[in-house]
Amino acid sequence: MGAMPTYADPVDYVGWTGGTAPADVMAQLRRASTLVRAATRTAVYAVDSTTSMPTDADTLQAFKNATCEHAATCTAAGVGAFEGGAVAGVASSSIGSASVSTLGYVGGETARLRLSTELCPTAVRILDEVGLIGVPPGVSRG
Repeated sequence: MGAMPTYADPVDYVGWTGGTAPADVMAQLRRASTLVRAATRTAVYAVDSTTSMPTDADTLQAFKNATCEHAATCTAAGVGAFEGGAVAGVASSSIGSASVSTLGYVGGETARLRLSTELCPTAVRILDEVGLIGVPPGVSRG
């Protein structure tokens, strides 16, 4: 089996965001493509046998848009393409001589961790609008 497809490129990213691409844009797009592929695992759509890319123009556009949206969301949240997740922190509280400390994700770190492992909600909606989310295996919405 060949390399898995990356559904968008830096030109798509710039077109989607209207801004400049970050230095790690290709890595962000590859990770986002992996999450798009996972989110559409049960969807039925035609693919090119050579590239494994969707052949239907609307499906391909949804894949590109969802990929760009997730990559842009990660960039805006400061989630680097090579991060393994968020950094755990220690939260402490004390009253008098008693104190309690807990180890966990602090502030926005839980959301950052989620972005490194799950497709962002807007990207999910983009895919859902063309019927690629929530499809039981073997069922076509066409």
